[in-house]
Amino acid sequence: MEDIAELIRRKKQLLYDINCIREYMETWESNSYYQDMCEQMKREVEEINRKLQGYYSSPYEGFERQRSELLQRIQNYEKELLTCKRKLREIDEIMETVNVKYENTLLVK
Repeated sequence: MEDIAELIRRKKQLLYDINCIREYMETWESNSYYQDMCEQMKREVEEINRKLQGYYSSPYEGFERQRSELLQRIQNYEKELLTCKRKLREIDEIMETVNVKYENTLLVK
């Protein structure tokens, strides 16, 4: 975790330095030394981005896979719940039909 924080801090500093150098070059002086320095800093930023991607992609892949599996299970349970609700409605309708049919009938044991 400290590595990630250090990489992010370094990246922010490099981007700030690049912007300062560009502004200086636009305002005052543009020469190959400053351009080379910017290019070197850009390469370092790209390397930091690759390192950060390595940190982020591996753990998130596992979480995304687990998340996807859990969502699939939820969808399956929702389908099963709808099926159970439908069956309950059918049972309620049958019970209501039976109740209406035998409501006025005296049942003898």
